[in-house]
Amino acid sequence: MGRIAVLESHLTDLGFEGYPFTWSNGRHDGDNIQCRLDRALSSDEFLNRFSPVHVLHLPRYGSDHAALVITLEAPIHRVQRRRKRPFRFEESWTSNARCEPLIHACWSQPSLSFSDKLGRLQDLGKDLGDHTVGSIHKEIV
Repeated sequence: MGRIAVLESHLTDLGFEGYPFTWSNGRHDGDNIQCRLDRALSSDEFLNRFSPVHVLHLPRYGSDHAALVITLEAPIHRVQRRRKRPFRFEESWTSNARCEPLIHACWSQPSLSFSDKLGRLQDLGKDLGDHTVGSIHKEIV
């Protein structure tokens, strides 16, 4: 991308650290051509949100291009989000007669994507509320 195209797109070249060239034709001595083809570009909005941003050119190994490592600082309020609890199928649900038909109904819908089917399975615990781990603890005590 040329300098004019960068200006017209309102993107900023983020610069770099490391070896100045990101591409080589792989030839030796006077026939070797190297240039900086690979660049990291950013909008002002991105820079305002994630600064500081650092771009590092890694050494070229087995390729004619150097990999770029882009490190940015994420806003603190996004990093400290509460983790979502992972889905776990509870064996106790199988003792409920409604469990197998609910699972079959979920998986037999061809219009649903795999992730939608998993989402429906996560709701299975709500449908089988009388067989949750919390109520099992009450039954044991």
